[in-house]
Amino acid sequence: MLTVIDIINRVLGYFNVADKPKGKAFTWVALIANFYLLYVAIQNLRYPDFRIRGALFMLAFVVFLYFIGLNFLYYFTNKTTKFDISPKVEKWLGSNAAKKTAVENELRTQLGAAPAQGVFSQDQLLTADVTMTEEQQANLDTLVDSLVKQGVLSLNYQGLDDKAVGRVAQETQQPVLAIGAPFPLPFFDLQHLDSKLVITGGLN
Repeated sequence: MLTVIDIINRVLGYFNVADKPKGKAFTWVALIANFYLLYVAIQNLRYPDFRIRGALFMLAFVVFLYFIGLNFLYYFTNKTTKFDISPKVEKWLGSNAAKKTAVENELRTQLGAAPAQGVFSQDQLLTADVTMTEEQQANLDTLVDSLVKQGVLSLNYQGLDDKAVGRVAQETQQPVLAIGAPFPLPFFDLQHLDSKLVITGGLN
């Protein structure tokens, strides 16, 4: 089972797959593998010398089935249950909930701020509309792909799940980008060309 999950994790790692779709795939794999564990338990229970082992396998099947059921609730519905002990298990194993909360708060704060060179207050900033041609948009897409491949930029909403992203969007009343907060290019400049202001940018 672990080998299959590791293979799926490696395959999905080549693509920009969010945590929730990946979790759905793992949940289905775990469900199938767990019923194989049930089959092994039943086979062991048939023989007196292996009934203790079979009972342990059966116990493991029940425990895994409980957590798989919780995964189905989390990944496939918006429902919760009062019998969910996963927060306690997560805390016991060393939860990263505090880190996720900090990321969510930071995203909520930064969402309305645009990166700029220098230190400015909000009343010193002017909004502007940016227009670009299809060729310029394609160049920007290529630049973003390069940043993602180099690990400089991620498109996973900074590791937040759907519920956290929904909370940020609801509180800020703004769309939440896959990159999270506004991201400054490694190099960018504003140039005056032919009575127009042109933004240039790149990796270096």
